[in-house]
Amino acid sequence: MDSLSSLIPISLRRGLLHTASLLGLSTPDPAENETTASSASSAPKDPLELSVHHLVATRDLLLIFFPPELVYVILDLAEYWAQVKSARAQAVQLSTFGSADADASMCYLVLPAILEHELYADADVDAESTIHVKVRRVQFTTVSHDQGWCSDPALRGTYRGSTWFEAAILRPSQAQAPSPSPPPTPPPTQTQTQTQTQPPHHGPPASAPPPAGLDPALGYDPVLEVASAAADGDGRRRWNVQRNFCASNDHRAHVVAWGAVVHPPNSNSDPGAESENADTGAGCGAGFVECLVPGDRIAVIARARYPGWSNFIQRVEVSVYYGLA
Repeated sequence: MDSLSSLIPISLRRGLLHTASLLGLSTPDPAENETTASSASSAPKDPLELSVHHLVATRDLLLIFFPPELVYVILDLAEYWAQVKSARAQAVQLSTFGSADADASMCYLVLPAILEHELYADADVDAESTIHVKVRRVQFTTVSHDQGWCSDPALRGTYRGSTWFEAAILRPSQAQAPSPSPPPTPPPTQTQTQTQTQPPHHGPPASAPPPAGLDPALGYDPVLEVASAAADGDGRRRWNVQRNFCASNDHRAHVVAWGAVVHPPNSNSDPGAESENADTGAGCGAGFVECLVPGDRIAVIARARYPGWSNFIQRVEVSVYYGLA
């Protein structure tokens, strides 16, 4: 049953893509775009790259045959969503050398604001209409590795090392509890390398807020981070995205996708509690998509902790998938 249900979205996508082709819309073949986690040498291909134009045209055709409530169910079940992709490909080393607090952090990528609507040009009436959209999925792709060695044999070849990535949600300060308005941020620039250091290693760390003031040039400001009752320390909420494979010099590509409904693996506690898969190092992202509102920006934070640990980042890509609201 599980294998059959996993084929349903693929079959629906193929049917909808055939529908789109009848409308003269160019779309990729879904059979060539299924994704799995892999090494950098065989990085996964992109999922379907559709635009709001595809969604609206296909929806309007389906409305000829089905009622609206069924059409939207079909589109979502087929994962027929528009994709907005952001990426940064720049080699950066985040090292723990040189810091007394044993905690290295760097904002590597900040996405554009989450959309609420898109303008759709309707050729039939020669006018533009506003199409409301909602985030259905956020997919992270990280290409990185750690320092390539580890003094603890139990950690080698696992995902329990001390370098990883986190996601934060940045929200305009006026949407949060009283806090000073941040100064305007300069235009985005590339940040080369940040080095910090750590105290003795006592095992893999739990998620914790990093020091403030990281890379404001990218648009990051700790004042803007969304607070949560489940957060630690100063109240900022972080979601673990992916840990590096421990003690390897090989760049590995990891793909982590979070949907609107996430059940933490092996967890029957508070659904907001942080959880990750020990076998793959991927975070479950519980509550992340539900927390996003229009105007938010997603930040990807690179982390390293304890003496000797380094996070070698080659590329980070984030795709936000929107469905019709």
